[in-house]
Amino acid sequence: MLSFMWSVGINITSAILLQTPKEVGGYGLGNKAIGYVYFTPIVAVILGEAFGHFFNDFLANRYVRSHGGLFKSESRLSTIYIATVFMIPGLILVGQALQQHLSVGAIIMGWGMYVFGVMTASVAITAYALDSYPTASPEVSGFLNFARVLGGFTVG
Repeated sequence: MLSFMWSVGINITSAILLQTPKEVGGYGLGNKAIGYVYFTPIVAVILGEAFGHFFNDFLANRYVRSHGGLFKSESRLSTIYIATVFMIPGLILVGQALQQHLSVGAIIMGWGMYVFGVMTASVAITAYALDSYPTASPEVSGFLNFARVLGGFTVG
């Protein structure tokens, strides 16, 4: 759950870096433009949650069909590979866009890719944990949220 660390870090620094005046090396965006840029994680969260939900169910159903009705909760974890395909390039794109002072569109695309990957992985991890411990859903939820807070808010 340390992937939430990057989400919090990008959220905190984006407004600062994007509002810094152009004269001192920033992007010089105004408050309204920053507000529009912050639609990126909102859209990415919605898309990531929707994709993760349906894709995890697809993987679980496919596993059950191909294994004669046997279900293993580990079958849901392969979604993390797909999430990684979005998370790593997304972080690299955000970092390169900020370092090379590329357009705001590059930051938006990288940020969106990363948040989409984080949400897709989060859905897979949550579904795996709940399938592994079906009678302990409050404990699983508490542990996962604690891991997110510990990993994410130590940055902020």
